[in-house]
Amino acid sequence: MSKTGHSVGIIKLINQLEKCSSSQSIYKLLVQIRTDVIKEDEGIKLLRDKGGLKRIVKILTKPNEKILNVSLSILANCCLQEECREQVVAYGGIPIIIGILKNLNQESIQSRACRLIGNLTQNYKIAEKFHEHHIVPVLVSVLNSSSTPSTQQMAIRTLRLLWEVPKYRLDMLKAEVVKAVAVHLSTNDCDVKSAVIKALATFTKSLKSSGIAVQAQGGRADLSLLVQEVGDPTANLCLYNLSCLEISRLQLVKDGLVELVVAKLNNGVDHWLAMIFFLLCQDSIGRAHIRNCERGLELLVQLLQITKSKVIRSKAFQALTYFLYDKSSLEILLVNGLVPALIKSLAEYVIRHGRAHDKCLALPEPQAGSVSPCYSGLSPPGRGAGQWSPLSDCSPPASPASVYSPLCLSEDELECTPTQPDDDVSMTQEEMKMEEEVSDVKEEEMILIFLHHITYYVHIPITDLVAKLTISTLIDYISLVREANPKAGLLLCAIAGNKNYYRQLLDDQFVLTVHCRLCRPNHECCAECERLLDEGTRVLCRVAEISQTGLGEGEMTYRLLKAEDPVKLSVSLTIPHVISQRELLLRLLFKQKAINYLMDALETTIMTPVASLHALFKTLEVANPQKTMEICSHCNVGSLRKEGTITFVLDDGSTVSANKSTLCNNSPMFEAMFRGGFKESEQTEVRLTDISADCVTYFSRIIDTYCECILPKDIRTLLELIVACDRFLVPELTSKILSVVMNHSLNYKTCCVVYDWALDVGYKYPIIGSITTDVVKFVLVSQMTPKQRVEAVTLMMSGGHKKELLEDILDIIKSELLFWN
Repeated sequence: MSKTGHSVGIIKLINQLEKCSSSQSIYKLLVQIRTDVIKEDEGIKLLRDKGGLKRIVKILTKPNEKILNVSLSILANCCLQEECREQVVAYGGIPIIIGILKNLNQESIQSRACRLIGNLTQNYKIAEKFHEHHIVPVLVSVLNSSSTPSTQQMAIRTLRLLWEVPKYRLDMLKAEVVKAVAVHLSTNDCDVKSAVIKALATFTKSLKSSGIAVQAQGGRADLSLLVQEVGDPTANLCLYNLSCLEISRLQLVKDGLVELVVAKLNNGVDHWLAMIFFLLCQDSIGRAHIRNCERGLELLVQLLQITKSKVIRSKAFQALTYFLYDKSSLEILLVNGLVPALIKSLAEYVIRHGRAHDKCLALPEPQAGSVSPCYSGLSPPGRGAGQWSPLSDCSPPASPASVYSPLCLSEDELECTPTQPDDDVSMTQEEMKMEEEVSDVKEEEMILIFLHHITYYVHIPITDLVAKLTISTLIDYISLVREANPKAGLLLCAIAGNKNYYRQLLDDQFVLTVHCRLCRPNHECCAECERLLDEGTRVLCRVAEISQTGLGEGEMTYRLLKAEDPVKLSVSLTIPHVISQRELLLRLLFKQKAINYLMDALETTIMTPVASLHALFKTLEVANPQKTMEICSHCNVGSLRKEGTITFVLDDGSTVSANKSTLCNNSPMFEAMFRGGFKESEQTEVRLTDISADCVTYFSRIIDTYCECILPKDIRTLLELIVACDRFLVPELTSKILSVVMNHSLNYKTCCVVYDWALDVGYKYPIIGSITTDVVKFVLVSQMTPKQRVEAVTLMMSGGHKKELLEDILDIIKSELLFWN
């Protein structure tokens, strides 16, 4: 049949229904409409537009049960469409339908009437009108008296939809709607039970007082039956809602909810089960059940490490706080890896928020008591947790229902059962809403609070606290996260100051690691570097307290005597950072021969030994030989040059002019040469050997009028000038230039040149004195960045006097210690 012909047929049926008065004929027409018309949306539209619904609503007043059954069925299916709902209400359907429920006890009619009401109440305003007609007591009476699953299912569904009108919830609670629904948890019918669970999930969603919870319990056995449904998505949400209130939460614990939830979660993480688990942690009885449950506390540790759900992770941290003062539970949590789980979370936080300190941050305005600019080390970019090696040369839903389509038709009815729109609300939407509402708590602060509490509250040693990954992650957090929480530094101090951890920290090169990562700078006068130095210094001070006790001395001595060479080396490098008592230094360095390993280390690696020697020189209070001196930067002395009257011919054939009179007046050697009757006195060109043109030029300038601003900038020329002044018998200039070299020109780049010159040339001249040891002291004591200090020592070690350098360093240490002794 064509579409036009089909429409004509439907219109003909509607006209016949309007004119027909015979009950038998009406019944047949209604069955035909149900079978042929409403199976398609177009048929429902024609039925609605041509007045068919108005006629069927009127037919509801007929006392014929067969007609009522079919009429209610047709209207229920049609009322899945919003336009049909509005027409049925407009034609006075509400009081008629309520009257049918009140006066007719036939189960099939009641079931269809409940389904029709349920479809109508999907419209919020229509639901309000049903409330105004006092539908709730009628539905409760039907539910309490019915023994047919289909009627029970439809009545429960309708009550659930009516609950969505907030202002009538108190009236529904007074009518004991929740209790009337909850008692059907004991049913054996799966559809009814599913309807009950879904309704309870809706009722408990607005759980703000104990009234709903008390009715939901309906006696202890009812919640016990609900607990057995753990794993069903809707039941999970219902149990979550009930667990939000203490009165029902305690009953759920007694009914075995903890054990079932733990068992389910250990087989796979579910959002709502996890939320229930966290709520059950709030009460002491719940925590006791979790503690005594197999893998209960282990589960909490696992949930702490969930990375895909921000909600679960955040709630897990909150739940953990309930166990912090439960010593028995805390010990079990520690055995099951609580510390590694927290450290893993902190490491992930560092990955997300940490960044290398590659720019100098200006210091704040100086205040009273402020310390000098600091030098502290940072991990290089890409350096992950646990990858440090201090001996290497590196810088440091609106509705809680799930999809559900209730059925109200018996097998002999030939009607379709479309999905009910009111059921199309997924729990995923609710989870997403919860995810969005999670407050942006400072996760790292909670982690540090837990770790700090564990450190001070648990009095037994916790090896996980001193694991390399733990220490490295804490240092990563301090050094890479801007505005790091001070608790991280306090935590490191607590670990460092615990004598139970001293052996492990010593074996794991803790001191060298802290110094490498926190106490070496990238920049001068940098606020961030100063913060890191403060943190590192506090930690090293705590280690030093133990190191200078009998325990510390014994542990270091034992390793220096019995351990393998790598351990002896690490202990030897550690000693200068933590030992300040000179007697103890003398015993460890010389009696136990730690100094040998320290000096030998300079020949294999530079950075860490140099840092240790710098610390040792500071401890021994070795003074920086460099003195402050004012240097002229520019004056007009250079413009007072006199006319050249003598020419010097040098070894390379180059010539330099000078004023003979000036030379004679200021240099005894030149006076004798030009005024002593030698042949040079008659020559205009004189040969000079073993001297450069630059040196002669600068000498001829300064011998007349001396000023620092006309001295050469090149260190080698300066040093040559010292030799020239001594050669030409001008000792006062020798002393002045040597002072400029040592107090102004000496730096990390020039120290190797000065040191080598002193050993190769300078030793011939008494005025040079102890210049080699002064250079060594300058390198190891003066203020410079660790990178510069390392570069200075590296240049000196790569020169031709490595042996002498090592001897000088050793001599300085011996002299300081022995002089004190």
